[in-house]
Amino acid sequence: LAQAFVFHLAMADETKVLEGQTAPSRAYDDPVEGRAAELVAQRAQPVLTHHSLPMRQYMDEQIVPILLPALNAVAAERPADPVEWLAYYLLKNNPHTQAA
Repeated sequence: LAQAFVFHLAMADETKVLEGQTAPSRAYDDPVEGRAAELVAQRAQPVLTHHSLPMRQYMDEQIVPILLPALNAVAAERPADPVEWLAYYLLKNNPHTQAA
């Protein structure tokens, strides 16, 4: 059904070309395939949420900006219990909590 719809749209475009309304696209040898590619490109893309982001992008946007300064502080401070110190630092400097 979808292919029939795309074929119909491609045929309508060819009719416009024959009537002198638009120039044919030279990007694809097959006008039906070209029209299908145009329709896919023009389709609205879903907004990425943090659950659908690629892992690297999620880490770069959500984790690294918070964790890197905390790890630098641990390295500078060198506490006896670095894990507990890091946990406290992250709780204290959490940008997602409201200021009291």
